[in-house]
Amino acid sequence: MEKPCSLLVHFDKGSAMMTNKIKADLEGSDGTIKADMIHRAISLLLNVETPPQLFITIVRYVLPSDDHTNLRNNL
Repeated sequence: MEKPCSLLVHFDKGSAMMTNKIKADLEGSDGTIKADMIHRAISLLLNVETPPQLFITIVRYVLPSDDHTNLRNNL
């Protein structure tokens, strides 16, 4: 029989300024920075701290990007 297992992921929640920085960097054109910001957004999501505007920004600026290789290699 399988037993349940918990996963704890520590991430400093930061502040609204952190969310604004992530949003601004996702709107930029550098694929490496976008990949790093996706990591931070996922960490916020795992800690149930993701504001809705981050998801909208990802849909608007990251998904239509032509450079998915840089994002995929850094994830």
